[in-house]
Amino acid sequence: MARALRYLVVVGGAAVSILLFLLASASDNSGFFDRYYSWLLGLNAAVAVSLLTLVGISLARLYARYKAGKFGSRLMTRLVLLFAAIGILPGLVIFLVSVQFVSHSIESWFNVRIEAALEAGLNLGRAGLDSALTELSARARQEAPQL
Repeated sequence: MARALRYLVVVGGAAVSILLFLLASASDNSGFFDRYYSWLLGLNAAVAVSLLTLVGISLARLYARYKAGKFGSRLMTRLVLLFAAIGILPGLVIFLVSVQFVSHSIESWFNVRIEAALEAGLNLGRAGLDSALTELSARARQEAPQL
């Protein structure tokens, strides 16, 4: 079982590396990714499911060791919980802050005060253009008899 688990970890790591490379190069060749979007989505889902399966298998093995009372299983359980907390808590904080930032940013696009300010700016620009057009028309009328 350990050999198969190592093989799956190596294959999973290679797949993740390839997918990360494809993600990094997505801005260069968007047409390629538009054509194969469903395949890439399926491949990412398969990798995610396989990694979750590996985590589940490892947790099941740890639980079996813990129930059997094997030497070091309590320490290993504590380390797993510690590493999970170290990995999940900062990720959760970053996720929550990002969600709040994005939701407030998008809400501010549709704020009534911002809409009024944009409308006032648009009206000011129109007034400036109308004033310039009126001034140029008056000059053209003054210069027309001389031509």
